[in-house]
This record gives sequence, structure tokens and C-alpha cells, in this order.
Amino acid sequence: MLGPQLLLTTALAAVAASASYRPPTAEEPHFMQHLKRQNITQDCPAAVAQTPVIISEFGSAQDATLFNDTLQNCLKEYTIENKISWMMWGVAGSYRIRSGVQGFADTWGMTTPDWTGWQYEKGVEEFWKPWVEAMNVTHVV
Repeated sequence: MLGPQLLLTTALAAVAASASYRPPTAEEPHFMQHLKRQNITQDCPAAVAQTPVIISEFGSAQDATLFNDTLQNCLKEYTIENKISWMMWGVAGSYRIRSGVQGFADTWGMTTPDWTGWQYEKGVEEFWKPWVEAMNVTHVV
């Protein structure tokens, strides 16, 4: 799994590629104050909303460890505060075929292996739905 600093640096690469981007100088704060506690190396540039950005292809086990997962909580706070869209990997609770096994269970999938319900109901109700609601979407089912 990618570490939070590496993932955030990767997500901000689109901003860094912008023609108007310039690295911060020694006189300027070089990282958002609210993320300092999570940025181990203190070397990430401040986020600048210049282009549409979506963070995808991330996730974690759908179990009680979700609430203490540093990456998930960092992304949650970061996307809410910076109004960045995101997609969680993955909804499917099983692979079609993995390691030669048909219907191999995906413990990081949000649904049960047979796709009939949520794999970790508490996580959906207390972690994912509040995150979606904090993004100010029009309706959460």
C-alpha cells in the first residue's frame, strides 16, 4: 500500500505539472497547516485548485481497521477540505477469477462476495456515508 505522503504527492502531480506552478520559496509555507501532522517529510507543495482533480484507485480492508487507517483518514480529511472528488477501490466483493479461483473474495471490496450486501455495514454507515455527505453531494442512498 502506498503511504499517505507518497499518494498525496502523486495526486498533486497534476497541479505541479501546471504551467503556472512554481515551487514555494523558503519564505512561504510549503504545506497546508492542517496536513502538517500527517506529512512526515514536510516537503509537499500547497494544494492549488487549478484543474479538476479526482483521486481514485485507493481503498483498504472493509473491517474494523478502516477507522484507524492513516491513509484513509488522511484522504478523507484532504478531499473534504480541498473539495477533491474521489472514487474508492472497489465496490465489487469478489473477483471473477483470481489466483485460479472463480469468485475469489475481495476483502477490500465494499460488497459481500456474492454482492448481496455490504461487507462491513458499520464502515459504510459510519465512515463512507459521512465522507460522501461531507462532500456536499445532492443525495446519498
